[in-house]
Amino acid sequence: MNIFEQATKQALRFETTAAATLLTVEDLWTLPLASGRISLDSVAKAVNKLLKETQEESFVAPSSADNTQLSLKMEVVKYIISVRLKEKEEATNAAAKKMEQEKIKQLIHNKKNEALGEKSIEELEAMLK
Repeated sequence: MNIFEQATKQALRFETTAAATLLTVEDLWTLPLASGRISLDSVAKAVNKLLKETQEESFVAPSSADNTQLSLKMEVVKYIISVRLKEKEEATNAAAKKMEQEKIKQLIHNKKNEALGEKSIEELEAMLK
């Protein structure tokens, strides 16, 4: 069973720093990565803090349901962060590629104008006819 199937079956909710605000898994996709009062980074830090508080190493006792749920929350948040970072990188690369293509188009335009400017008056007049 994948993490999102588990998360929806368990109806996971994520606590935030805002007063009594609980976020769903769907809400996480719309949060900013790091800026603002509520961000994916702040949610991940809060879940990680709780996870560390509940993790007590035991080689005999099984992990508690709370600990299992917190681990699942952490996996969901980490996955969403990784996807969002990848999307951000792809958008940056696409913008850089578009900018490069615009530069090339401008250079082609400039070269055409230069070639046209080097023609004689007779050639230009012939081109007009």
